[in-house]
Amino acid sequence: MSPAEHKVAERMSLSRTGIHAAQMLLLAAVYFVAAKLSLVFAIPPGYATAIWPPSGIALAAILLWGTRLWPGVWLGAAFINFTIEGSPLLAVLIATGNTLEAAVGAVLIRRYTGMRGYFDTGDAVIKFAGLAALSATIAAAIGVSSISLLKPLPWSEFVVNAWTWWQGDASGMIIVTPLIASWYVGAWRRWSLPKAIEAGSLASALALTTFIIFGSVPGEASSLPLAFITLPFVIWAAIRFRQREVTTMSALVCAIATWYTIQGRGPFGLGSSNAALLFLVAYTSTLVLTGLVLSAVIGERARAIAELRKVNEELEQRVEERTLELAVSNQTLRAELAEHGRQEEILRQSEERFRLLVDGVKDYAIFMLDGKGKVASWNTAAETIYGYTEAEMTGEHFSRFYTPEDLARNWPEHELVVARAEGRFEDEGWRVRKDGSRFWASVIIAALYDNENRVRGFAKVTRDLTARRRIEALQESERQMNEFLAMLRHRKADQASCAHRRRPARRQPDHSRQDRAEEGNPRRERSSRAHARILPAADRRA
Repeated sequence: MSPAEHKVAERMSLSRTGIHAAQMLLLAAVYFVAAKLSLVFAIPPGYATAIWPPSGIALAAILLWGTRLWPGVWLGAAFINFTIEGSPLLAVLIATGNTLEAAVGAVLIRRYTGMRGYFDTGDAVIKFAGLAALSATIAAAIGVSSISLLKPLPWSEFVVNAWTWWQGDASGMIIVTPLIASWYVGAWRRWSLPKAIEAGSLASALALTTFIIFGSVPGEASSLPLAFITLPFVIWAAIRFRQREVTTMSALVCAIATWYTIQGRGPFGLGSSNAALLFLVAYTSTLVLTGLVLSAVIGERARAIAELRKVNEELEQRVEERTLELAVSNQTLRAELAEHGRQEEILRQSEERFRLLVDGVKDYAIFMLDGKGKVASWNTAAETIYGYTEAEMTGEHFSRFYTPEDLARNWPEHELVVARAEGRFEDEGWRVRKDGSRFWASVIIAALYDNENRVRGFAKVTRDLTARRRIEALQESERQMNEFLAMLRHRKADQASCAHRRRPARRQPDHSRQDRAEEGNPRRERSSRAHARILPAADRRA
């Protein structure tokens, strides 16, 4: 850290320390003033009073701004107790009890209610009241015990002082702490004119009613239930406004009621002043707690309704988005279905054209085999050539078309193995029709592959070559016959030439001797026998 940054950090630290010290001194001063006013109503020996707002101020300060302000509470309590009879030890002990009361109460309330100045639920209000009453026992126990140690008190006075001390501190926290917290915490909202008129009317009606109950009715004529006429106005504030307005209206009732009760007037003006104040703080505490609970419950209900509306709006938005998505998906699906239908129609037409093309081929049997060699399709030419219908051959093995000799040497499987390995197989050989007759066939088997290059089946094309084979045999026989006749003509020409050179004179041909010579010629006999063998062979091939 540079020197300049170090100086800035020191200044900020000093500034924070000064602000913290000022806050503690301000808290001590406020505590001292409030306590000085409250001690006017203290009972002998002057430390316990039925009205003790400083306890509520201390709890609110530590609850809102943290436990670091506890020295301010201790200083204020010490000074005010030192002014009573000037006992430093007693002032220190009582100040310690008051400080522990506020600190322990703030810690417990934060832990068990989560309250930082605003009550969210009715359950939190009830817990706050119970914890405030519990923490009030700390100050009452330490304070009265300290007094009794330094100045012995009779048991009856000890109980009265302890009860008054506890009730004053508990009621001070229940009444004052929510009032301070509600004005410090929470957003400020501008009222509309009707709302402002309603608030003014409510405050005026409540103040007037409180004046009538506590100021106009003599103590002898008043009765205790009359004080609770103010309760409907607090309920009105809880229903129509927030906790700030509820605590303010309750504080207004408490101030007016306290003023008249001190004067001995109103429903609580009978008897001793201490008893009257005890009844008064019980009444005001009940009034405040009723308003806080009702306000918290109504606020909780309002938040639940707002959350429900929010969830409903989100749900409606999701439904709208989902509906839009479904509409888009439906439109896309319809387009896909239309495209799929179009593709199916194109495929159907393509298959129809292919089927017509295949069925239109009359000279070639074209059919499909599955991976095991069973017939999967059958065209018209296949039915003509083999004699089987499509219903008869579908699902049957194609080995039915082979001769017993080919089946004995497992030739059909050999064809599939070669086609699977090389992709194609060609052969010519004898095949068998349905009626048992044989025909000479030219066969081509092609392997069919899928996208993963696996053999899914075979396409087989068969052509009947029996007629062509007969024609070729006849042509071969004719060629051999022509060669034989040419050879005979050549031989005759040679023999005639030789005979002409040997005979000088013209003689009458001796046909009988020539026939005998030809009969005795072995070459001519072999040619005749060859010609006789060629003709039957041609007939057999045909």
